[in-house]
Formats: sequence, structure tokens, C-alpha cells
Amino acid sequence: EQRRERLLARTDVWTGNADEAAALTGVRGMREAAEVVATLLAPDAVTIVRDGPRGCAVRESGRTTHLPWHPQRPVDTTGAGDVFHGAFTLALAEGATTTGAMQFANAAAAINCARFGGRRGDAGQFQSLLEAARWAPSAGNSQPWAFIMGRRGDADHRLLVQHLAKSSARWA
Repeated sequence: EQRRERLLARTDVWTGNADEAAALTGVRGMREAAEVVATLLAPDAVTIVRDGPRGCAVRESGRTTHLPWHPQRPVDTTGAGDVFHGAFTLALAEGATTTGAMQFANAAAAINCARFGGRRGDAGQFQSLLEAARWAPSAGNSQPWAFIMGRRGDADHRLLVQHLAKSSARWA
């Protein structure tokens, strides 16, 4: 118990799914769990609670916000959390804000869920997402994938358009 408290007090970013957050706090609900987890961390830490198709709750600088999931029918969710963590960390390392990194990570996890097999990915899709992460800081992190270039109609383009908001998809 004391070891866990010391570890949490030194954590800069805590992320877990809704079940993990509930196990730690005894609280259900993304927003509520994020707020309780935040009380266990350093005052400037970021708390993220993921809940698949319900999106993510993030607690940062005393505010809790919700980021939606990319609407789609998941084929296989194996590895989605791992992909989220990797993409989130990459985007932060590339200079994205927490919100921009979460948007990028949500998009990467959505692509992971679009086909069967958590270890099978399409290098072209992920390369496009990596390129989008590099653009994220200059795009104000509002939609880091907005600058992906590709051939209209190819498989990667169709998959990307499926993950965009309807208002953005018409421009893709």
C-alpha cells in the first residue's frame, strides 16, 4: 500500500481503462474515476481513463474533459490499449499537447481495432499517422490527422475517412 502511494505520487501521467481505474479508486465512470485518481498523483500530473467506444476522460491542470472515440465497428480490440499508449507517448515526444496526443492515440487505437489481430498493422496507415503527429503541433493539435496526404480511394484513404468526423470526411 505504501509503495503504491509513493509510486503514484511520482507519476507524471497515469492512464488506465475504466476497469483499472475502478479497481484503484472504487469509483465507476470515466470522469469521476479520473478525478479520484488525480487526487492520488502529484498536483501537475495528467490522468487519463479510457473506456473504448465511450472515449477518454482526461484530468489536467484541475480540469476534466472528455474526448470521444472514433466511431466505427471494432473488429478486434486486442492491443488497442498498447497502441494507445505507444501513440500517445510518441505524440508527446514529438511536441503535441496532451489533447493532441490523445487525439492521435485514439485514431491509432481505432485503426488497430479495424481489423482482426492485434499484432497485424498496416505500415502505410501507421506511417501516415506518424506523419500526422509531426504536423500536430503546427495544427494547434485540433486534428493532427487533418494533414494526411494519400490517394483518394485507396484502402488507407477509405479507412482514414471512416475515422474522421462527418464534417471533416467530406474534405478528405
